[in-house]
Amino acid sequence: MEVNERRIPEVFFAIILVILLIILVFLFTGISATGKSTSTTSIVSDSYNVNSYNTNYYSSYALPSAIKYVQDKDYSKHYDKTYRYLKYSEKAEHKTYESVFGNEINKYYVYVKNKDYKSGYFTVKFNFYDYCGKTKTVSVRHYIKPGEEKRFFYQSIYSDKYEYHNWDYQVISETKISR
Repeated sequence: MEVNERRIPEVFFAIILVILLIILVFLFTGISATGKSTSTTSIVSDSYNVNSYNTNYYSSYALPSAIKYVQDKDYSKHYDKTYRYLKYSEKAEHKTYESVFGNEINKYYVYVKNKDYKSGYFTVKFNFYDYCGKTKTVSVRHYIKPGEEKRFFYQSIYSDKYEYHNWDYQVISETKISR
């Protein structure tokens, strides 16, 4: 009699476990009660928002406007393809220190503030000119949020303090936004 009383809870838990496993199988495979898949996807090609370096798969219900542009081959009436780069302000600073070993340490700073409503990437190209006319260029890239200012920094330690006699920089806004 003891054996049967102990088996009733074990059988009950086994049935619950089987039911939970069946429910989990249905949840993870995405099969609904009708037997059809719940997710439908279609590939949008030749659209203005699909570029050559990024193959995106869009749901057919998510982008009806993109499908409309694929069907209408006259893009100029529906979408203006003019872009502009992010607006920014800039300022630069150069500091020189002498190290413990007598080397000259030059620190070059360029501060860039994103003055646009969208985040994006900015690159600062530091150009260093020596006395022989040679140019050394170093690029530093940062992602800047709207209204935020980032410091682009380059440091060089010279054993000869006359290695570079002049420097300048160029700020490049890499992110394009539509007008």
